[in-house]
Amino acid sequence: MEPEIYSESKDMELKELWKEVCKEKIQEAYEEYMLRSKLKKD
Repeated sequence: MEPEIYSESKDMELKELWKEVCKEKIQEAYEEYMLRSKLKKD
């Protein structure tokens, strides 16, 4: 089984996708945290 040939453009594309996914998940987690912390303050 041969390894895939390294493609710098594919590498950059995948890194950008990873960055977008991470940003979305961080934002979701932050929003969830804010909702829960506000409920605990009441």
